[in-house]
Amino acid sequence: MKRSAAKRIVKGLCVALCALLLVFGLELGRERLVYRSVSKRIESAHQQLRPGMTKSEVQNLAGDPLEMIERKPDEYWRWSAREYQGALWQRLGLSSMKGHYDLIVQFNGEDKITKIFGGVN
Repeated sequence: MKRSAAKRIVKGLCVALCALLLVFGLELGRERLVYRSVSKRIESAHQQLRPGMTKSEVQNLAGDPLEMIERKPDEYWRWSAREYQGALWQRLGLSSMKGHYDLIVQFNGEDKITKIFGGVN
């Protein structure tokens, strides 16, 4: 009986470990999917932006910016896919500072695009 009880415990531990690894792998995959989705959205918006577009047009294409910097009379909006690397990727050291899509849009005092900066850093 002791041997069968030990086998059940080992089997239970193996099942629990496999389940934990599966959840871990699924979370890594989910974080990667979110990162790629945001990166593609930023890149697509960059390709569609044109000087003279309004803030609302930019927001409709790119979503809410991560950062808004006001330097009178201009204003800069910034998006970066780097900010969407998941916490698990960061804790495991799988994230990086380079190779992410960034977008910065400069607006004039009339809230219209004057310059667009974007690409992979």
